[in-house]
Amino acid sequence: MPSLTTEDFIRAQIRKIISEDKEEQPEKEKKKKVKAHTGRGSFSNPVREAGALAEVNPGQLMKNLQIKQPPGGSSMEKIKDVIDQAVSGADAMQQAYNKTHAVKKGDLIAIAIQPGELDVRDATKYMSHTLYGAYRSGFLQGIEEDLHVEKAGEGVIVYLGKKDYMWREQPGSIEYIPDTDL
Repeated sequence: MPSLTTEDFIRAQIRKIISEDKEEQPEKEKKKKVKAHTGRGSFSNPVREAGALAEVNPGQLMKNLQIKQPPGGSSMEKIKDVIDQAVSGADAMQQAYNKTHAVKKGDLIAIAIQPGELDVRDATKYMSHTLYGAYRSGFLQGIEEDLHVEKAGEGVIVYLGKKDYMWREQPGSIEYIPDTDL
């Protein structure tokens, strides 16, 4: 039977090996997400179909919506470019959305989108599917925070943030800003 000190030595070595294994395993990078905050209930068929396509074949969704890889720039510039391409590309999107603006509320910068023929809830979900498809297609690489798409009054708001509902919680009033400030 080994002495107590030998057992202690063996245990210490085992602990050391186990802790080294844990240190060597890199932490998995948290996947960035596109989050939509729309409330409960079902969506219209075109909105559901866009969601399915964004999941199964995001490249085809980008092709259908006539969205191309955005040029470089900040994360918000890339997002704004994808949104602008989306609302000015395919006929269905031109009817679904009207205008986009860069806006600021407190310290948070966002893109405000005015829905056209879609109600705000469907417009919010449709835009989240569009941005999710762009993200999955690699068009929005380099985004360091979650992308949030929310209903905001009679429009849709898109921003980057670490937690949900940051736009609602942000103090201050909404200011329109030039796209160059993104």
